[in-house]
Amino acid sequence: MPKWLEAIGAFLAQYLGAGTARVLGSLGMGAISITGVQITLDQIITHIKSAMGGVTSDILSILTLAGFDVFIGLVISAYLGLVTIRTLLGAFKRLGFMDVTGEG
Repeated sequence: MPKWLEAIGAFLAQYLGAGTARVLGSLGMGAISITGVQITLDQIITHIKSAMGGVTSDILSILTLAGFDVFIGLVISAYLGLVTIRTLLGAFKRLGFMDVTGEG
């Protein structure tokens, strides 16, 4: 980690309180989570594309007519949306300023 970034973090933690450190920590963990999910999804998409390369054109035409490509896109985007929502809810829970349980 660069020295100037450590200095900024120390300044914010000291002068702006622990709340700022919690916010920055939550944002950092969210960015790491989303980056990991994006890398995994890119590998899944690459694997699907390479697996579909050996399929004959007739079968590929039938799969396209059936909407297989749309199905795969919907599944991947739904999974990415779920991970994003869970990451945000986890950040809100760690920050403590929002009740995400719905109990009160």
